[in-house]
Amino acid sequence: MKSALFKIKNIMFGEKKLLVATAASSKENKAQQPTQNSHIRDYLKHYLSLEHSPYYAVLISGEWGIGKTFLAKSILNEFLDKSKYSYISLYGTGNYDDIDAALYQSIYPALTNKGVKLLGRLGKAALKYSRIDGAIKLSDITSPSKDRLYIFDDLERSKLPADQVLGYINELVEHDGCKVLIIANESKLLENKTYIETREKLIGKTLEAQPVIEDALRHFLSKVSDTNARSILLSHIDILIRIAKQASAKNLRILQQSIWDFERLSKHLKEHHYKKPEGINALVSLFFCIAMEVKSGTLSISDIKNRPDGFIRRMQKARSDEPSTAIDDTQKKFPEIDIHDRLLTNDVLVDILFKGIINSDALNESLDQSSIYIDPLAEPAWRTVWHSAERDEATVEKAVIEMERKFEKKEYLDLGEILHVVGLRLWLSDISELRIDRNQVIQEAKNYIDHLYKNRLLPPINRGYFGDLETGYAGLGIYEYKESDFQDFRHYLRARQEQANLDSYPDKAQELLKEMSSDTNLFHRRLNWTNDADDNIYANIPLLAAIPPEQFASQLLSLPPLNRKTAVIALYSRYSSGNLERDLQNEKTWISEVYKKLILSSEKLKPITKYKLRNLVEHYLSSFIA
Repeated sequence: MKSALFKIKNIMFGEKKLLVATAASSKENKAQQPTQNSHIRDYLKHYLSLEHSPYYAVLISGEWGIGKTFLAKSILNEFLDKSKYSYISLYGTGNYDDIDAALYQSIYPALTNKGVKLLGRLGKAALKYSRIDGAIKLSDITSPSKDRLYIFDDLERSKLPADQVLGYINELVEHDGCKVLIIANESKLLENKTYIETREKLIGKTLEAQPVIEDALRHFLSKVSDTNARSILLSHIDILIRIAKQASAKNLRILQQSIWDFERLSKHLKEHHYKKPEGINALVSLFFCIAMEVKSGTLSISDIKNRPDGFIRRMQKARSDEPSTAIDDTQKKFPEIDIHDRLLTNDVLVDILFKGIINSDALNESLDQSSIYIDPLAEPAWRTVWHSAERDEATVEKAVIEMERKFEKKEYLDLGEILHVVGLRLWLSDISELRIDRNQVIQEAKNYIDHLYKNRLLPPINRGYFGDLETGYAGLGIYEYKESDFQDFRHYLRARQEQANLDSYPDKAQELLKEMSSDTNLFHRRLNWTNDADDNIYANIPLLAAIPPEQFASQLLSLPPLNRKTAVIALYSRYSSGNLERDLQNEKTWISEVYKKLILSSEKLKPITKYKLRNLVEHYLSSFIA
């Protein structure tokens, strides 16, 4: 059934041939340089200049996000005033009423007023009220004039079947003689036979759009509000164009989103960063190629977290037949850019691109520790050796001497730095810079760890901490980390840390016992997993076994009744999850002894106190007694 929309008397707007592109138009007379989309401009110029109704629509097709709408409007603005065409988005439209409303709102902007209710099929669109601020009367609402151009965008994103939408548009073309431009990603529609049959009756010309990267990019940059970011990006526009063309996706929305992310990032840069053009150039290049690959789904969060240093990756590929990774593929895609550059560390990239977080301190530390920005005089010796390919020979030689001095004097106490130094010494041994073989390097490294352990300088294992040092530390990959002798050293280090853990238990246990007396709620949090990770540091560590059972029982009995109950419940919560059979096995005998001591001690108490204590202990702890 035809819409009542097409039954209204056609009252012209009083302006004829609005779509004729005349030779006198100053816009048309502008010199036009041939582009990859010149065919679209040329055909639309022809279509708009027709003085008679063509009785067919024109389709601009192309992949999502390549800038079809931007392209169409840019071309149309050469020939038409914006008031002479109507733009209708079909996105989400579910029936003809929705399209009616969108069509008439595009012709009469006042119909978007919140006080107006569009009733759709009643005369295409009717008003709940007969007047809108005195500007439009119901009688003013007329059929679409054929002296306007009607642009229907997002055909494939309507909830209506595409052939039904085309049927609606056909009423405009055949019955009202209107000129219509349709914008769609037709590749999403061509599997539908009904659509193909319908389009043949309506669409007289299909124009394939190519990405309008440069024009769209300049438009995007004109919208960047931060002056520093806009200035940086405009001065690097050639790089951005090249990256956009090389990227996996040609979706311009991805480019726009990357610009927004860079604008946020740029607000955290320091003045000295802007003073090094090579640094800003590297930052723009690295950020945009990774950002666009992430947003296109080519690089995952795992790929970024495990992104190795370029030098490390080259060593890996030289020594084994490792399969190509997504990072390797990205490097091939952008051969002029060092995808492995640590200018932005993996953590910084993950925060910005996956979590939407910009940690100003982490960002600036990442930049300042990079080979471009770091002050060579302030750079730690081991980092200079690591960056030897980018430092002059004399500087590197001095750094090797200084690194060796600090290693010999046992001045390195940070585990990450120690792992770096051991990896670097293995590499220096391989290239004969050090006159010792790899076996001696590993033995000296183990002796170093023994020294730290004996002098109580070796930090105990912080659960989950070692994982951060699997492949890198301080934004740099660890040399030789995959080699078997290096892994042997890591196992030795971990074993020593485990022993350091055990050695530290008695002192930590006594501190915990004091906390039970001073703050039983904190005692509870120390022993159990809670939302406060800073407090529950012993949740899976069998620390209680280091407290003599009789001492613990005595301390527990000295607590006020309510605090005593809280402490017992802390033990119940600790063991009720079944962890007594896993990480806390060393506490199985301990809790049994504590239980016995408490029951035995209750015999010396007065009847009521005895009853309450036994009831408390048996109710909460008896199920854990072997």
